[in-house]
Amino acid sequence: MKNKITFLFAFFFVFLTAENAFSQSGISVSPPKIYFNAARGETQTLTVQVSNPSGMRQNYSVYLGYWERDSLGSKKYYNKDEEPTVNNFSVADLIRLSPLSFDLNPGEKRDVFVTLAMPANASTDLADQTRWAMLFIKENKPNTITSVGGTTGKQSQMIIEYQIGVHVYQTPPYINEPKEVEILDLTQANRNGENGTLSGLNLKLENKSRMISESFVSLELLNLRTGEVWKGKPTSISIFPKARRIVFLDFPKDLKPGTYSATTVVDSGANTELSIAEIQVEKRN
Repeated sequence: MKNKITFLFAFFFVFLTAENAFSQSGISVSPPKIYFNAARGETQTLTVQVSNPSGMRQNYSVYLGYWERDSLGSKKYYNKDEEPTVNNFSVADLIRLSPLSFDLNPGEKRDVFVTLAMPANASTDLADQTRWAMLFIKENKPNTITSVGGTTGKQSQMIIEYQIGVHVYQTPPYINEPKEVEILDLTQANRNGENGTLSGLNLKLENKSRMISESFVSLELLNLRTGEVWKGKPTSISIFPKARRIVFLDFPKDLKPGTYSATTVVDSGANTELSIAEIQVEKRN
């Protein structure tokens, strides 16, 4: 009697940013982010280097897209023609890429030229605030991995396709206003973690400036009965222009029950004022 072999197929699409790409893919990209500062009527060109770390000849294609964060900080990616759900700060329509596709032998490198042209008559909304896009580099020949079950006789095949995203930012040179991140609300809250419910604070923030804010958020807890103080490590967060974001700040797992004064500090860098909020919270068993 002949054994019957069953084939199971699965297709996986793997998206990586250039910051977290790994050598198993056939793409390596540098730098992970590029920054334009074009004024009205100005054209600038930057380069992104693509290399082939695999042992075979690879074909690549490049195209533009967009990304955004929701209020909880999660990223969502779009193709160039898709409509974002939150805000549209895309600068993709002003960018040209060259080449759009190419081949690389093992170990070979090539530059992709990214050219941004800011129209001389660009509107205030387009030219006077930070905008961004995503440059995608796609490996056009998917990787196939085949495995056979030990006793089942079933053979499975996974087809994995890799692409890497490079963040593209455009900030006009004449924006010199200080970054302003305002605390809108601070409340005690719980969230579901891998090992059960976690206690902490929900911190609601708004970036009132025209640039992306890169801020550090820290939490300090003062036990009002014992005077003990716990200081957490600063957490790095990004907030888009005119956008809001909610950050959950965890209490330490070994925090003793009691009444605490909780103080949060938001530091958005040099020449900016600290944003501070304080509330009283109860930690129960």
